[in-house]
Amino acid sequence: MASRLQKLHLDYKSGISFTNIQLSIINNASRFTKWHLALQLTEEFVDLLDNLINI
Repeated sequence: MASRLQKLHLDYKSGISFTNIQLSIINNASRFTKWHLALQLTEEFVDLLDNLINI
C-alpha cells in the first residue's frame, strides 16, 4: 500500500514538472513569436519609410 502511494505521488510530481516544462516552452515560443512579429513589422515600416522618402 505504501509503495503504491509513493508511486502515485511520483507520477503526480513528474506530471506537474512535465506540465511546467510544457508551459515554459509555450511561453518562450510565444515570446519568440511576438519578437519575430515586431521585427517583421519594423522591417516593413522601414521599407515603407524608404519608399516614401524616395518618391
